[in-house]
Amino acid sequence: MPTFTELGLDPAVQEQLTAQGILEPAPIQLVAIPALLKGKDALIHAQTGSGKTLAYLLPMFAKLASEQLPSIEGPAAPGGVVLVPTQELGMQVYGVVKGLGWDVCQLIGGANPARQIEQLRKRPRIVVGTPGRILQLIREGKLSGRAVRVVVGDEADQLFEPAHRKDLDAILKATSPSRQTVLVTATAGPELREWLPDAEVLRVEDELRLPPSLTHQAFIVDARDRVDMVRKLVRHMDPRGAIAFVSRPADVDWWVEKLRHHHVRVAGLHSGIPKLQRASTMRDFRSGKLQLLLATELASRGLDLGTVSLVVNMELPTDPQHYVHRVGRTARMGRKGTAVTLAEPKEAFVLGKIEKALGITFERPVLKEGEVREATPIDIKVAARKAKHEEKKAEVKEDVKARIAAGEVIRKPKKSKVKGPTAHALAKGKAKKAEKKARTASTKAFRESKKAPPPPAGTSPEGGEGTSSPATEA
Repeated sequence: MPTFTELGLDPAVQEQLTAQGILEPAPIQLVAIPALLKGKDALIHAQTGSGKTLAYLLPMFAKLASEQLPSIEGPAAPGGVVLVPTQELGMQVYGVVKGLGWDVCQLIGGANPARQIEQLRKRPRIVVGTPGRILQLIREGKLSGRAVRVVVGDEADQLFEPAHRKDLDAILKATSPSRQTVLVTATAGPELREWLPDAEVLRVEDELRLPPSLTHQAFIVDARDRVDMVRKLVRHMDPRGAIAFVSRPADVDWWVEKLRHHHVRVAGLHSGIPKLQRASTMRDFRSGKLQLLLATELASRGLDLGTVSLVVNMELPTDPQHYVHRVGRTARMGRKGTAVTLAEPKEAFVLGKIEKALGITFERPVLKEGEVREATPIDIKVAARKAKHEEKKAEVKEDVKARIAAGEVIRKPKKSKVKGPTAHALAKGKAKKAEKKARTASTKAFRESKKAPPPPAGTSPEGGEGTSSPATEA
């Protein structure tokens, strides 16, 4: 395999990388570095954990090394700008640049701008930051784009969202038209290619292939049982680091509270959490103080979360590409990892589509008595019965929707609010009814006996003729 030096980089760069334990270029670096050294605009399509950060930083270093040092007069004029959508990703890229010995300034929104302006006075060669803060400093005259030679948009699909798009366009207008523009993303959409039509698309073949050291498991559970399932999985597998993906920030906060109630060392990560708290959460997770991180996919996009041995999809990913993006947080560098996906019975068919698209096989174990076991025939039969029931319910729902769309009036039968009696209550009622009937019959007989006329004189109570007493005869 070619070395970094053979790819066209300075031998000093090879020495820096070797000192950090990076001995060989990753596949995406083999493709991207020679292309970016030519100076053309490019779209790098690479999944998380593939080495895409160095794929765009190393050519940037090589380009800036041949440029003159920035002037000490006027506002700071960096040669390289890396735009990131989140604070955490900015901190991560900043750490990589700093670790390779380059002068860099971090311009993240939410931080103290006075301190950032002070750092800009040191004339950094590279700035890493969020579009809003960088544009703010440009408009205030603290930062100039006249010397920018390379602009990189990391996680570009997020930068093209409405929250960042206008700022991104304004920043690029403030730089030289001769600059090199590089967009990096794990899920490239058509809007990126339309926006940068002449860019060279850089990617590696079979990118959706997953590492062989990754084990894929799927559990069929009801939605209400997901939190309890995650708690049991963490307790059983006891991972040093685990991350569970949730779609909505509100669900992150709610599930964190539920899991903490069960003494799970967990914290949440989403865009609504304050910056200092998010930074503290990342430190605690990397140091091992936290066992589980609950995060939205966007909040964790592009982050290196350290040693993660377990990834849990609490909700099904939207497509195979998103599945690869999520589970790529584990089984890195040949280490073993487990990816667990939770699906409702009606969603079981989606697992088959992911298997077919990625060429993988989901193990279908069951969790019994706190242990993950291979499913027995009975377990499979019960799961199939549930899936069939859910499928039938879905068919009925679709039929109702179709009939409503056709204009047919559908009236649902009204459900009685009164609950029916139980078997015990029915038996008790019958016994009381029989007892009451018996008492009524006894009372009626007694009353009838009271109404009967007295027997005639001279007759015995039995109705026979009686004998005269001596007094009567006298």
